[in-house]
Amino acid sequence: ATTPDDIRALLAAVDGYDSPLPQAALRVVMLTALRPGVVAGARWEEIDLQRGEWLVPAERMKTRHAHITPLSRQAVDALHAMMKFTAGSEFVFPPLARQHSKHLHRDALSAALRRMGLQGTHATHGFRAMFRTVARERLNIPADVLEAQLAHAKRGDVQKAYDRTQFLDERRQAMQQWADYLDGLRDGHNANGTR
Repeated sequence: ATTPDDIRALLAAVDGYDSPLPQAALRVVMLTALRPGVVAGARWEEIDLQRGEWLVPAERMKTRHAHITPLSRQAVDALHAMMKFTAGSEFVFPPLARQHSKHLHRDALSAALRRMGLQGTHATHGFRAMFRTVARERLNIPADVLEAQLAHAKRGDVQKAYDRTQFLDERRQAMQQWADYLDGLRDGHNANGTR
């Protein structure tokens, strides 16, 4: 989903989904651009709702580097709403009734999208591509900032050795801009923010 109409349809599908745990996890994937497996296995100890930051430890990242993710107000609200479901659990997203894992399995997110009728049109990993494409094209967020948010590995030996940029302040702004953009589409605004 990379056009405003397609994103609106996706938002409506997620908002209308009747299972609160996968629905909330999909919202968090959409609002953070983190990998679906990272979100599904989120631990409360990683998340600072007061500061609006999520520190994903290196062992849970594909790049094997710890990753700070700034959280928009909307992401903080979505995570805060999960507290009523966790009852002291270490995991933000507890497993569904028939799951044998310690937390929500990432396949539950794919299954939810299939139940929404999105099979072949949008996958859980597609939220990352949606963010990367739309945030660059429509919100004019610099590519380096987007790549840092996506935690993509640096290319080339020189970049890997010397480039330590995180763009944390810029990413904080970008993630709020992204969340506000999604809210605008949900509320009936067009891609330029007008009704």
